[in-house]
Amino acid sequence: MGPLIISKKNILLPSNASGKSSNLDLSQHFFNPLAPWEILDIAEEILSNEIPSIHPTARIESGVEIEGNVFIDEGVSIMRGSKLSGNIYVGANTFIANSTLIRGNTSIGKDSVIAFGADIKNVAAGDFFRVGPLSFIGDSIVQDNCFFGGMVRVSNYRLDGKDVSVKIGDRLVSTGRRRFGTIIEANCSVGIACIILPGRIIGKNCLIGPQVIVRENILSNTRVTVEQTLHKTKI
Repeated sequence: MGPLIISKKNILLPSNASGKSSNLDLSQHFFNPLAPWEILDIAEEILSNEIPSIHPTARIESGVEIEGNVFIDEGVSIMRGSKLSGNIYVGANTFIANSTLIRGNTSIGKDSVIAFGADIKNVAAGDFFRVGPLSFIGDSIVQDNCFFGGMVRVSNYRLDGKDVSVKIGDRLVSTGRRRFGTIIEANCSVGIACIILPGRIIGKNCLIGPQVIVRENILSNTRVTVEQTLHKTKI
């Protein structure tokens, strides 16, 4: 796999405190294309300096907790029991279901859906980011139009406590981060109950079937499924 190119549309962040939002112009920020995880640092820098704002058309039910620099764009719906804590941007017309936790430095693009009980931490996500119930996605970069089924787990920490590394081409490159999840390019679907190990890259237009454990990078335009053998015996 060659260097991952991150375009301007991959991450949505607020541009000012006027109630309007726009794509982050990465041309104004230096990052090494061979180290795309640096985008999480850019997101943190911009989000932490935003002035909190809730668009008047946003619908926020009672029982929702909001704390920190939280920017909620027009047409957003957040259901009761959810909590937004940290430096957070929620893009236009996004729906956040009950008892969802969005935390850290997180940017969610427009027209996204976060289902019941999901936990989203330090994620830079593009438009049409869809997450099924009871999923965890942490310390990750997700491009436009990606779907995660229910109970998907993105692992962001090595058991030995060492910094997470990412394979770029034929080289294993340290991110310098104790916690880093995944990079997923545009138009991918991840099936129910999948596990993605730390530092893996999934290329664009991939379909990851249910219960797959993503142990290595997956090239673009790839379908990955689990073969199952059922042994049937009489009781």
